[in-house]
Amino acid sequence: MRKTVLFVALLIIPLGINAQWIQQNIPYTEDFLAVHFVDSNIGWICGNNGLILHTTNAGSDWFEQVSGTNSTLREIEFVSSQVGWACGAAGILLYTANGGNSWETQQSGVSTTLFSISALDSENCWVAGLNGKILKTTDGGNTWLSQSYFQENFQIMSLYFWNSTRGWLGAVIHDPPIGPIGLIYSTTNGGISWNQQFWGLGQPLTDIFFVDENNGWGAVNNSDILITSNGGNDWIPKSFSPNYGFSSYRVILRIPDSGWIINYGNSNDIRFTSDGGNTWSIQTQASVRFFDIYFVEQKYGWAVGENGLLVHTTNGGGVFPSTPTLVSPINNQLLKSDTVNLIWRSATPLITGYSVNISTDSLFTTYTDTLITDTSLTLINLELNTKYYWRVKALNEIGWGDYSDIGSFTITITGIGEDYDSKIEFVLSQNYPNPFNPVTRIKYTVPSRQLVSLKVFDVLGREVITLVNEEKPAGVYEVVFNVAQLSRAEMASGVYYYQLSSENFVQTKKMIYLK
Repeated sequence: MRKTVLFVALLIIPLGINAQWIQQNIPYTEDFLAVHFVDSNIGWICGNNGLILHTTNAGSDWFEQVSGTNSTLREIEFVSSQVGWACGAAGILLYTANGGNSWETQQSGVSTTLFSISALDSENCWVAGLNGKILKTTDGGNTWLSQSYFQENFQIMSLYFWNSTRGWLGAVIHDPPIGPIGLIYSTTNGGISWNQQFWGLGQPLTDIFFVDENNGWGAVNNSDILITSNGGNDWIPKSFSPNYGFSSYRVILRIPDSGWIINYGNSNDIRFTSDGGNTWSIQTQASVRFFDIYFVEQKYGWAVGENGLLVHTTNGGGVFPSTPTLVSPINNQLLKSDTVNLIWRSATPLITGYSVNISTDSLFTTYTDTLITDTSLTLINLELNTKYYWRVKALNEIGWGDYSDIGSFTITITGIGEDYDSKIEFVLSQNYPNPFNPVTRIKYTVPSRQLVSLKVFDVLGREVITLVNEEKPAGVYEVVFNVAQLSRAEMASGVYYYQLSSENFVQTKKMIYLK
């Protein structure tokens, strides 16, 4: 039997720039240790004393589900609104095929705590925990096979599989003479064997998350974030100050560089990054510790913690950009020039860029997408007797806003419509900021559709990175150069050069990187 638990919003916590997390009051004092949602409405919380709570309406109502255990539940994960697993102390492993209306105990064969679940679908799932235990099922949990590969002092805190063969784990070994050792391992054969990718003294791994097979993040319980862009072959540390501890990290797939992390140390906060973990801003703080955070998309997120702590956001913890207003050309305007300057009013707050879509199809089945920071874009060499459609959306540190209304204009034969004259040339602008650390932006203009290359070189003429190497239509572009993109761990301070080139154009400018 389930009992209905009604709650109301107790507190709106605004921090930073219009950040907003809402604390939700639920009459429970148990620690909430994990939270998982399958969409913006359907989710679960688990915690101490076998507690499982469920909502189907984004948290307006919560129902307690009968787990059948008093053991502490450390993790809960669903692959659909019906099928999911929970695990925890004493090797407890629960399964449901009906959204948690009933939970059944599956035989894990272990008696130590299971900390992590990684489920691909209703058949394939891994769980892991203390004593290096890894279990795998390929039949929905009817049978669990031991993939134990590690020694008994190996504590697996987080397990993440991208597909049936590729996976990673974060772990810690407690070695009394020298202290805790953090480790990251990867597998390419579904967990049959594992290869060490990272070893860090005093850096116990608490969470691993990947957005694809190359780009991943690891949270370390000593104020570090580890970042990889090559599947874990190299892990680049990003340090925080002061030296608190972080317990969980999630990255929203719609924007790979944007993510949230919870701090269960002295500050008990939720932090946000929009540049892949190079910089972080605090969105909200609590009086007790957070233990887990989860987002189903860039707007809808939940975080849970000590003594029944539950906070929720419907705007990513901040304010998404307003919708740009198209200014010129006016809708359905006739133009006799093949060059058009698109203008729109700026959005708010704190816009970092715009995406401009151009199409000859009002449904935008196919379109060109130009990313810029200005509120205007010049198009050249447009086709005569053709109607074009355009729309704009804005980006800030929280994410992308909604598209504007769709505008249109038609390029007519000479002598009909309004004249529009503007000469466009190749332009390579000075990077900004300059000097920079670790991110800078480079803006350039392309006068006609052609193959364009933009590369960075060191003072010896050695190529550092290729930022652009593709055919571009006419327009103004901006590319972001982030030192974290480099495969090597470090880039020395000093002078570097960036060069824009095409078939009939080459220009080079100097920039300075300061650590």
